[in-house]
Amino acid sequence: MYYNGDKEKSNHSISNRRSMYGYMILGGVTVLFVEMILFQFAINKVPVGSSRIFEMRGIWKKSRLLSSNDLLSPTRSSVDFSVVGILTSAGVNVSEEIPSLAELPSESEIIRMYGSKPVLAGLDTCEAFREAVPAISRMIAPAGMFNTGTNLMTTLLRNNCYIKERVDKLGKGSPGMRRQVPWGKHSPASWRLKHQAQEAGDLKHQEYVLPAVVIKDPYTWMTSMCRHTYHANWLHTKLHCPNLIADKDDALKFKKLAYGKKVPVNVHYSDENITHHESLVDLWNDYYREWYQEVSYPRVIVRFEDLLFRPQQIVREVCQCAGGVMRDTFLMTAESAKTGVGHIGSAGLIESVKRYGNSTKRFEPYQSEDLAYAKNTVDTNLSRKFHY
Repeated sequence: MYYNGDKEKSNHSISNRRSMYGYMILGGVTVLFVEMILFQFAINKVPVGSSRIFEMRGIWKKSRLLSSNDLLSPTRSSVDFSVVGILTSAGVNVSEEIPSLAELPSESEIIRMYGSKPVLAGLDTCEAFREAVPAISRMIAPAGMFNTGTNLMTTLLRNNCYIKERVDKLGKGSPGMRRQVPWGKHSPASWRLKHQAQEAGDLKHQEYVLPAVVIKDPYTWMTSMCRHTYHANWLHTKLHCPNLIADKDDALKFKKLAYGKKVPVNVHYSDENITHHESLVDLWNDYYREWYQEVSYPRVIVRFEDLLFRPQQIVREVCQCAGGVMRDTFLMTAESAKTGVGHIGSAGLIESVKRYGNSTKRFEPYQSEDLAYAKNTVDTNLSRKFHY
């Protein structure tokens, strides 16, 4: 038998224990709730404080035309671009067209791959170009190997840059932005003043054109070449490409290939103009080594990756190099810049962002022998300069 006082103490103790258990349960639920929120941020690759949070809240602008600061939404000193911002600026409705932000690469992943700042070469030749060519005669035109983004460069230049003196004299239809350099945008740099591409039109003074050369990560470029070979020819199969070194299946299928030896490549520009290269990576070396180290005339070399993730900064640099003027609003495009039968299947902006911002996909298709050869063969001057 309990005395009343002991009974009251016992009831009070039970009440305290119940309250304590209640607080513990409430606290556990709260912690669980917070952990669930953090987990959602994690799986969607949304760093706290990043521009993606604002996109999720619907604060990003939906207009295709943005002011000069809209593409740049840094929240940390090392981040000067926003993946979601780039897509939004091109008219992509992110919430409808991309079910989960986890599908997109993070800004930090892209920076790990290609550095925190854009890379350009040849800006020291801009002044010489402006001094040598009258403003009314100046033009800018893309150049670069197949599959490097020359069509994207054309579109961005035509949408956003013009030579004021040409427009004032010749009208809005002559902004000075050409589709390609007169000797052919994919042609070697040494062909300048020696060749006239039929598609480029008849231009008497090729030196009036500033080449805007686009270079691409050699590893992703080679996989692009496997999808669209254009005028490059080499023995390969869908199962083994890029095939820099012939494996046993290659040697069995193609009598001209020897197991463990390099797979040669030739580029058939025309019946009279064919170049020969020891492998696909050697083609990349030969082509861009000439542009970077051997030519003496003015040109600007930009990375495709910067054109994709920092388009406004790059176009401004190229435009100003020739003395051009940027339009008041920057226009991007979400569709593939490539047109025509030969370009069917080319990636649009969304797929390009997913593909070229993904560090895993960069080396995914390579066999160990091919990757080892590529890493030992890629031109070190080019890879160091362009952060490849």
